[in-house]
Amino acid sequence: MPHHDVILAGASVRSLAESAIRDGLRPACIDMFADADLRRLLLGSGEQKSNAPVLMRSFEELPAILEKFDPAVPIIIAGGIENHLSVLHQLSADRMVAISSVAAIRSVRDPQQIYPALKRAGCNVPEWHWAHTFFGNAQFDRAKEWLLKDCDSCGGLGVTSLAGIGASADSGQRTTGRIVQQQIDGIPISATFMRAPNWRVEADDTSHRNPHEPTILLGVALQLCGQRELNASGFQFCGNAGPIELSETYRRQVTTAGAAVANHGGLTGLFGVDFVVRGSEVWVIEVNPRLTASHELHEFSEAVSSGHVSLQLACFRPDRRLGAELDTSRAVFQKKIVRMVIYSDRQLVVAETLETDLLSRCRAAGGHRSCQHLWLADVPPAGSSVEKHWPLCSVYVDLGAVCHLFELSGFVNQLPIAVPELTKSFLLRMQVQIDDLQSEPNLSNS
Repeated sequence: MPHHDVILAGASVRSLAESAIRDGLRPACIDMFADADLRRLLLGSGEQKSNAPVLMRSFEELPAILEKFDPAVPIIIAGGIENHLSVLHQLSADRMVAISSVAAIRSVRDPQQIYPALKRAGCNVPEWHWAHTFFGNAQFDRAKEWLLKDCDSCGGLGVTSLAGIGASADSGQRTTGRIVQQQIDGIPISATFMRAPNWRVEADDTSHRNPHEPTILLGVALQLCGQRELNASGFQFCGNAGPIELSETYRRQVTTAGAAVANHGGLTGLFGVDFVVRGSEVWVIEVNPRLTASHELHEFSEAVSSGHVSLQLACFRPDRRLGAELDTSRAVFQKKIVRMVIYSDRQLVVAETLETDLLSRCRAAGGHRSCQHLWLADVPPAGSSVEKHWPLCSVYVDLGAVCHLFELSGFVNQLPIAVPELTKSFLLRMQVQIDDLQSEPNLSNS
């Protein structure tokens, strides 16, 4: 078995593998898709099958799979593990897992703990109730827009709109482990933070951070959820756009919330917080105590020299000092990228010819040089079945390359599914939202 520097495990780790390899790390990869471009990234065009990505069907399989790997190699776990704390506890007993403790994760995922902590810090949080309490009490304001949310879900799954519900709307609804949360309309964004106990604060640093427990804002991105242009439904996660240079009004609220989350839970390493921007206010919606899906957009911007996999490892290695170059408060991002997760409108089986065609447009898999401004990723392997409403692949567009916006329709028309509403106007609407977030809000109209 080849030597590895880090093990990446999660629902999908292709982007993390790219991050690790760019920084000279040799990753082993375990995920639920084993995408064709991930395999090409790890193996090249050769047949070194010993380094192929390992397919897992659930996180419960992870401890058994890891028995085949060197226990001295640290593991980084992507989205989903926060809902399987018993698995995380088991893994932590056997090897170094570069993620916050089970107790810290539990505290920031528990609305009964994290929302009061955020309110004490002066942050805006939506009204919420345990589902069984909400449905059992007719006194709640049912004229408001509410969401029914599964506490053990991620990626927008397990979220249902309850707008306009009546007094008997709880009939047939499972309420255990669920909350009802007020829906906040506005622009959804996601922010990535890092709490690094070994971050060195230079003597001339003027950012007024706490040198003992600093929380650093690494980047902010527009979040895409339930976009019909991408064949997504409900509140399904379907990508990000950014990074965004938030106006001072918004940035101040976002950084306050990030510090409150980290200090309450005692988080270590990278984590994400989801917000909704409404008028001049930023509302905290959810905490994701692990690396986030938007990490690659921040890495493309090159505002920080190290990738997020390297940063996460450094947070758990006392011999590695992180310096003040991580400050992005005054960064001007030269490149803004949109990642769009395209959902399938039908069930299909991926033929070898389709895999070959899609791989030819993947930048990380050695695709054509024209892939610099418009490219694919997360390509399903030949022989796999893509169900209706499942993600098919990701499309990336450089918003700064205006000429390529006009090529988008032709690019997606080559996919084996119909995406009729995905046009350049969709990207232009996102650009307007980004411009709004980067400008100071009109307080007179808030």
